[in-house]
Amino acid sequence: TVNCSSRDRRFQNKISANMTTQNTSTSEQTVSKTSKRKLSTTNANLSTKPKKESWWHWRPTSTSQVQSAEKFLLDTMSIPYEQQKVDIGGNHINTLICGDGPPLVLFHGFGAGLALWLHILPTLSTYRKVYAIDLPGFGRSGRRQYSGKTADSAEKYFLADIEKWREAIGLDVFTIMGHSFGAYMSALYALNYPEHVKHVILMDPWGVPKSPQDGEQKRDVPLKWRIAGAVATKFNPLAVIRVAGPWGPDLVTKFRPDLARKFRDVLPTDTETAVLHYIYHINSAENPAGEDAFHNLTHGFGWATSPLVDRLPQIDSTVPVSFLYGEESWMDQRAGLALANAMAARACYSVIPGAGHHIYADNPEFFLQKVEEAIQKWDNYKETVKPF
Repeated sequence: TVNCSSRDRRFQNKISANMTTQNTSTSEQTVSKTSKRKLSTTNANLSTKPKKESWWHWRPTSTSQVQSAEKFLLDTMSIPYEQQKVDIGGNHINTLICGDGPPLVLFHGFGAGLALWLHILPTLSTYRKVYAIDLPGFGRSGRRQYSGKTADSAEKYFLADIEKWREAIGLDVFTIMGHSFGAYMSALYALNYPEHVKHVILMDPWGVPKSPQDGEQKRDVPLKWRIAGAVATKFNPLAVIRVAGPWGPDLVTKFRPDLARKFRDVLPTDTETAVLHYIYHINSAENPAGEDAFHNLTHGFGWATSPLVDRLPQIDSTVPVSFLYGEESWMDQRAGLALANAMAARACYSVIPGAGHHIYADNPEFFLQKVEEAIQKWDNYKETVKPF
C-alpha cells in the first residue's frame, strides 16, 4: 500500500464530486480502454488494472515499472555504470556511479530523476567519476516521511539525508552540479557543508531571485508554469497526475511533449516517449515526501521562500560558483548575472545559446564545453584561497 500525503488527499477531495457524477458504464469503458495501453518501448507496462478499494490504488504503476522505466533509459548509454541503493540508516538514496577521476555529484531538478542525464554522462565520465543521485523523497530514493511545516524543516529534510549519503558513499571533497531545484539544493549544501565542496555549478537554477512584486515580471513566466504555481500554493505540484489514476500517463504526455523531443538524439528511433513514461512512474509510485518538503520551500511555484540572491554571497570564500543559464529559459537570468557579479572573483556566468530550461539536453555540446571550462577554471581554487 502506498501512502498518500494530506495535500494529495485534499486535491482528490476537491475533484471527487466531478468524478463521481460521471456515467459508471462510460467510466468503466474508458478505464478498460486506457488500461490496455502499453509502453511499446519499455518493460514499464501501464496496463495494470486499477484497484477500486481506494483512490491511490488505481494508478497504473508499480515499483517494478519504475525500475524498468529507469533501466530502459540508462541501458541506452554506451558506457558502463554501477547502481546502488545506498543505505543511510532508515532510508536509502538511489545512486548511479560511472567514469573515473575526481568526484562530480549531480542533483536533478524537481520531479525528475537520475536517468535524465543521458546527454551528458558519457562525456562527463571520461574525466570525472560521476555520482548521480535521486534526491531524497524523489525518484527511486527512499521516501522518509516529511511532516514539517516550515522552509527550515524542509531544508533540513533534504540536507540531512544528502550528508548521510556523502558519509555512506565515502566522499570527502567534490564538485557538485545541480539543475533547477537541484541547483538550489546544491547551493544550500555548499552553504551548510563548504568543507566538502570544491566547486558548485548551478544549471539554470531555481530559487535565485526574490518573488516579483509586479505583474510584468510574473508575465515573463510561461502560462503553464503560472498555472502550476497557482495549484502549488494549495496542493502538491504533481498531485494531479496521481489523482488522475489511469489518465495520469496521458496528462504527462499532453503537458510535456517537448521533453520527449529533447531526447530523440540519445534514444533509439521512436522511443523518446520512454522519457515521459519514466517521469510518470517516478512521480506516481510512491508517497510524495519530496514534494511535501518542496512545497514548504516555495512561494507559489516559481519562487523560493528563501531565495539564493540573499544567501549565496555568504558562501564560504573557498567555494567558487558557476552559473549556467539557457538563452531561452524562463528562469530569471538577470538575477543570476547580478549575483555572479556580486560574488566577483569567485564566480563565473555563461549562457547556453538556443537552450531553454533543460540546458543539458537542449544544447549538450556547448553545455559540456562550458562545464569543462568551469571545472578547469576552479579545480584548484579551494587549495589556493584562504577562507575568510
